Amino acid sequence: LPFTPVIGLASSTYAVLVSPGPEFKPWDAVKGYPTVLGITKVQGAVFGGYMGPNACAGSGIQHPGAYAIGNHPKDPDAFHPMHFSGVQLPGTNRSTGLLLSTAPDPAWLNEGDCADKAWNLSMPCCSAAQKVDMFAKYIDPLNPPANLLPINCAGPRHVLLRDLDGSLSGTGISNTTILGGYTRRRLAGGVDQGAMVVPGVCNYRSTWGAYVCLPGQQSSGLANGWKPDPIPSTGILGDPQMFVLESRHDDREIRVFDPVIFSLPGSGQVDLVTNAMDQGCCFGYGFCQKRLNAFWTVLPTGHTVAVNFTGSPGRFWRVWLPYADPSAQLLLQFNIGDVSDRRYLYTTAAGRLPPLTNGPPTLKDGSAGGSYYWDQVLYIQLLNEHC
Repeated sequence: LPFTPVIGLASSTYAVLVSPGPEFKPWDAVKGYPTVLGITKVQGAVFGGYMGPNACAGSGIQHPGAYAIGNHPKDPDAFHPMHFSGVQLPGTNRSTGLLLSTAPDPAWLNEGDCADKAWNLSMPCCSAAQKVDMFAKYIDPLNPPANLLPINCAGPRHVLLRDLDGSLSGTGISNTTILGGYTRRRLAGGVDQGAMVVPGVCNYRSTWGAYVCLPGQQSSGLANGWKPDPIPSTGILGDPQMFVLESRHDDREIRVFDPVIFSLPGSGQVDLVTNAMDQGCCFGYGFCQKRLNAFWTVLPTGHTVAVNFTGSPGRFWRVWLPYADPSAQLLLQFNIGDVSDRRYLYTTAAGRLPPLTNGPPTLKDGSAGGSYYWDQVLYIQLLNEHC
């Protein structure tokens, strides 16, 4: 990538429009919203001689360093998963030269790109009744007050690398997951932007700017001893997957209710996800103050995930879990108790589905994919599908 250290393989960009490139436009700019679907599969690749931050140093070199893999620093909204197998790293320093993580750009924090909101960390999180009083303006996005978390477009903080055979990470354990884009550790309180991790299950590697999560973990390092019930067959956070929540309402570029709050109930772990970057160009300005209400995140299958909104959401949604194993489950709890309209579920295969009548589905009751229940909270049992 231009103006960065050497990158052997940059993450793929899946978007409806990209820059036409030189001579008048940068070749690597995203100019449209991300697509829902997109996955990169790397098999049998050889990454040789990537030695990390001290490589390629010398007189006049402004950006030394050489890394095997890097996330695209100008892809603001989504990170589509990358699967690796049969990787070889001859002459590469796996500790320092495997991965270069780039965080969201603070320059995006303006009204023409990703807005300029902040989350007040001094207030409790995250009930269904919380509204925009959680937000506060701030002056310097590089140095905000300690109690404010700038809400940026956070695609770069949802890096999802799946090591299918352990050859990339060096763990030797199949289905090791690397969750990247963390140039710093996740905030200690658990409320942050980026893929949720659980202490004791996922370990931070500062030289990668990422967390490494191993499958099969049966306990967490949280003080309250939290763990899901039941523990998934893949273990706690053993199977993180890309998840997309997509508004289908006719005002999906205008209505404001971000960030959407994804959380693991009882764990204190929260991901604040904002809507897509403004990609418009109106009246000669480089923005239109329109941002698509679609939200890309990473959620662990086999878990219950609560979804809260900080405004009034639209009536029509599509949810996607496109690359999970067919047997993987995800139980979603949409907290929209202040919306009186009854909610129904449709699938592309069966059309409108009847709701359950004897209470909400659970992860251990054997309910089918698409089972749902409405009682001011919308419960959805999601399997590898979209609804």
